Amino acid sequence: MAGLDDIPLVIVPPRHDGLATCRLCTTVDATADHDWCPAVGGLVCGACCRRALVGEDTHLFVVAAARVGSVDATEGLANACLECARGRRWFEEQLRDLLTPRREPC
Repeated sequence: MAGLDDIPLVIVPPRHDGLATCRLCTTVDATADHDWCPAVGGLVCGACCRRALVGEDTHLFVVAAARVGSVDATEGLANACLECARGRRWFEEQLRDLLTPRREPC
């Protein structure tokens, strides 16, 4: 027992069970459309991503602001979302909807 102080501690990282887990809502549903989020630095499900893109998820805003380290967290979050393929597609859809004239029903 006297020599135990001389033995270095070996920290074993926890095992990953292989399930994709959303960093925000912790869902592990296989149909949740998990994708890497550059703003959060982890996997985010499709529902949390959509809530963040429309501004409903303040948790993502806080996490992204801390991660980006920017004074203007909104700009930092938008830039991070533009790095993501899913975020870019969403922004493109929003622009297309704004620029496409709406047809009135007959």
